Amino acid sequence: MTGRNDPALAEEIAQRLIAIYGRIEQDLMRGLAIRLASGADVPDWATAKLAGIRELERWVDELVAALAGEARAETARAIVEAYKSGGAAAFEQLRRVGEQLDEPSRLAFDVQRALPGAAATNRLIADLVLRLDSTGLQITRWALDAYREVIAAGVAPDVLSGVQTRYVAMQRAWSALLDRGVTGFVDRAGRNWSLSSYVEMASRTTVARAATAGRLDQFAAQGVTLVSVSDHAHECRLCRPWERRILATSGPDGDRTVELRNEVTGGSERVEISGTVSEATRAGLLHPNCEHGLNPYIHGATVLPKPEPDPDGDAARQRQRALERRIRTLKARRDAVIDPTQGPRLASALRATQAELREHLRVANARGLTLLRRRYRERPDLGFTRK
Repeated sequence: MTGRNDPALAEEIAQRLIAIYGRIEQDLMRGLAIRLASGADVPDWATAKLAGIRELERWVDELVAALAGEARAETARAIVEAYKSGGAAAFEQLRRVGEQLDEPSRLAFDVQRALPGAAATNRLIADLVLRLDSTGLQITRWALDAYREVIAAGVAPDVLSGVQTRYVAMQRAWSALLDRGVTGFVDRAGRNWSLSSYVEMASRTTVARAATAGRLDQFAAQGVTLVSVSDHAHECRLCRPWERRILATSGPDGDRTVELRNEVTGGSERVEISGTVSEATRAGLLHPNCEHGLNPYIHGATVLPKPEPDPDGDAARQRQRALERRIRTLKARRDAVIDPTQGPRLASALRATQAELREHLRVANARGLTLLRRRYRERPDLGFTRK
């Protein structure tokens, strides 16, 4: 009995929100490349470009303003949908459990309970909107700094003396910037992120939290106070200690032994509780991009999954994600090129990285890891196009 885990819900529901920021990066980089390349062969190119920086700033501000409005609406939609989906998934799991029990117990799970929702979802919406809105200032700052940096590369002394062409020098500086992405985003733990990675982390984490909240609220409404942690072949070191453990949805932290009624036999049995959901979460379970989920634990009806230890699985999955990010970066560079002669080289690098990903998946799957190639993750906009 596993049902559909909240990370899977978060992956699907958060995609459109993440894609909004993927598009802003594309629009920003293409627009900057066009502006920088225009007129680069005239002597007073740098002077003209710097004179137009106010116009550039207005253009970026307009992009950011449009982004903020779209992202706020999508944030509310995604979190509410995740909360409701989590609650619906929880009810479906409980309904299936009820089918294994006697008639009175089954009736307890026959009606999906109304969930409070508003307070939990409003807090999550406000938190994510605040975090995403805070990216606007850094996007503008990055764009202006990148613009000046590429101009400086185009008027460097060795360029002016003919050692390098202006286009080559500009492209070199521009490529270095694109490789790093729109940078300068710091999370609450003090870690630095690029824009796309920061938004992906924040969105998936918050949407997964909403789905988990909906799931736990439905369990609570049905009187279920214990959950079990799913098992996953690609577990990381943070999650491994909690796999297949039984957790309490509330109460004091710490492990304990309790007497529970076996819902099938009717007898009373001792069961080990490994802690609380909040305790496990603080220790790292359900971290960003975690693939574990919480399932209802009904003693006598719940069968804990068989362990699937694979310490190399998480490394293989992380390698896949790194290659997907590299493909997205190369596509962004290809679509925002300053020096047109670099197009063939970028296309070659892109094909090589795609081949590397195919080989990585072939080797991983030959070992039984079942890594899937999701082509939408190789697109800068994650497969979503502007309506």
